[in-house]
Amino acid sequence: MPATANALTKVEALFGKRFDFERPPDGWRLPDGAELFPDQEWQVTELQTMKRELNAVKSLLSDKDIVAWHEHTCATNRAGLVVASVKRQIRPEMGTQAWCKFYELLSLCSVLPPACESGAAPLRSLHLCEAPGAFVTALNHYCVLNGVQEVSLNHHCVLNRVQEVSPNHYCVLDGVQEPN
Repeated sequence: MPATANALTKVEALFGKRFDFERPPDGWRLPDGAELFPDQEWQVTELQTMKRELNAVKSLLSDKDIVAWHEHTCATNRAGLVVASVKRQIRPEMGTQAWCKFYELLSLCSVLPPACESGAAPLRSLHLCEAPGAFVTALNHYCVLNGVQEVSLNHHCVLNRVQEVSPNHYCVLDGVQEPN
């Protein structure tokens, strides 16, 4: 069934956010800490209250059944239909929201170095995140479809097992308790 103009407008409003940054003439430079935070530390009381309340609610989730939680998040995720459509039509190795996010970034932005895109240099990437599996498979999918040569995946570990599809033997389980 074709999308209506109203539906397309809503989709564009939800997913059309994009920011382009131009490299400064003198290159990218992190500001000095004193320049970055020149004022005394301050807090907004209302935001601190909201933070405490949010953390209190989040702490109630730790004993929830992972299958029930997954069903709930799938049912309430506004992008869920996008992921389902991608899984059905493209059949990625690991079709998750993270896969879709990273593949979109790879497709819309110049993320990979031109030498890697052209095959003049091998591609090496480091994914420092809690569950990089979807990012790695999205990168691999993008490289295969776009002719990026010499991609060698050498997976070591993940920082924390928050994605239920990450097997324990690929995780750094420091501080993570397995559900009973």
